[in-house]
Order: sequence, then C-alpha cells, then structure tokens
Amino acid sequence: MMNFKSNTLNDFLFEIVFSTTIESQTDPLVLYHYTNDDAKNKIVEEETQTVTLRFTRASQFTDKNECIHIIEPYVHACGSLYDNGEISKEFYFFLKTIKADSLNPGQKDPWIFCFTAEGNSKFMKEKYAPGDGWLIELLKLPFESLESNFSSSDTMYPNYIFLADVEYSYWKMKTLIQEMLSHLYHCYQNDTNPEEEKKKSAYAAVVQYLSMYNLFYKSESYKDEKEIRLVCNINPELREWNDPDDSNTMLYFENDYLFLKLSGNSYRQSFHNLDVYNSIELTSK
Repeated sequence: MMNFKSNTLNDFLFEIVFSTTIESQTDPLVLYHYTNDDAKNKIVEEETQTVTLRFTRASQFTDKNECIHIIEPYVHACGSLYDNGEISKEFYFFLKTIKADSLNPGQKDPWIFCFTAEGNSKFMKEKYAPGDGWLIELLKLPFESLESNFSSSDTMYPNYIFLADVEYSYWKMKTLIQEMLSHLYHCYQNDTNPEEEKKKSAYAAVVQYLSMYNLFYKSESYKDEKEIRLVCNINPELREWNDPDDSNTMLYFENDYLFLKLSGNSYRQSFHNLDVYNSIELTSK
C-alpha cells in the first residue's frame, strides 16, 4: 500500500512516476531460474565461475495477455467506486475510456529478468525446462546490495534495479487500484486547471500506474510460478556500470540487450553452501 500525499494531479503523477510501489515481500535466501540446456550454457560459465543474465524489455514479453490481466481488477475498482458514490458518473465514464491497449511500459520501458521462489516445482520444470533442463540457484543477498549501489537521483532518467514479487491476488490488486483511483479523484477535484488539461493529467496518471503494476500482476492461474522479477531502469547512454563495492559485478549493453554479469566474490557467503551459483540438471526420467 502506498500513502499518497499529493493534492494536485501534477504532483500525483510525479508521485507515481518516481516512486517504487511494489517490493519483494518474500524473503528467500536463494532465487531460482529454470531453463533449457542451451540457455544455461549462456548464463553460467563453469571455468570462470561467472553468471551472466540477459534482461528482456517489458514491451517484448512473449505473453501478450499480461496487459489484459490488470484491466479486470481496474474495471472492477472503477465500478465499486461509482456504486459507492465515491466518484461522479462523469469521472466513472472517463475512467472507462482506459483500455488494455492504452497501457505501455512507458518511455523508459524497463528491463526484466525472471526468477522464482520455488526450487522444486514440477510446473516450472515442465514449462521452462522441459526434457533434460536445468535449475540455476543464485543467492539473493548480492542483488539487494546491487539495488542500493545502482540507485540514482537523476530525475530525468532515474537508474534503479530491484527485486519484486509478482502478485496473483485479484482482490489485493483491485484494492490497490481502488485506493489509487480514490486519491486521483481527490486530486482531480482540487485541481484548478481547465477541464481538458485535468483529464489529460488524470489519464496519464492512471496509465502510468497501471503500466507499472502490470509488470507485477498476473491472474491467479499463474500462481504456481511464484515469480520474482528483477527490474532494471538504466539510462541507455550509460553503456557500462561497475559496482563500486564489487568490481566483479557489471551492467552493460551488448547488441541492444542489457546484461548483468556476476562473478568472483559477488556470491561468496559463508553462511550458505552455494559458491557463486549452483546449476542442477533436471532430467525427464
């Protein structure tokens, strides 16, 4: 839940754009990634003890239904507010003009790499590592360190990287959206700008909010994935970044893709028996 403090539409839009509203709620020591043999060989390099993760743009996800998922609780939230007399009829019909095709990951179009909290999942094996696939285990702690070191106060193009759980609860998402819309209507009523300008700002705020949450919401039918997403926003002009606390950790662009390279001491933790990573072959037998 986010405690909104804005009183005008412009402040509300700023509050949404520059605030991370979803964080990882689970606390696994280990993150898991199911993959096939070919992809595994691109991720881990045995001789150098190196892990290289290739991110995917949010706009390039193969599951094109993900934008549709967030619209269902959004429509329900709009209806609940109207039925309860919390928004006007005019504002309700204005909100209904926002459809699935209105959403987009924004100009920044963040990069995403997918993990799961489930290390023994028949569902994930059959879906992402069929046949003789692989399960890659990675310690979570270094990602948390990376998050604080990579954050940026650049308001024009904020750099950030963080882990976030995918939410599968329809009712929780509906409640979050309803709280956002309620505050939006409060700002809309307080705003003294011309009506058309107010609608333009309100429209942008809703699209921005839904597009952001759309990255972390799937319908309940996907709940067995227990997905945790590593989300990165990086200025494309920053072609390479090295962690100041660990020279073995690097973000870099290559062939229009973003990569995260982890090696050496990045994953050496004395309390855990994983050293850098562990890759387990999953046979179909």
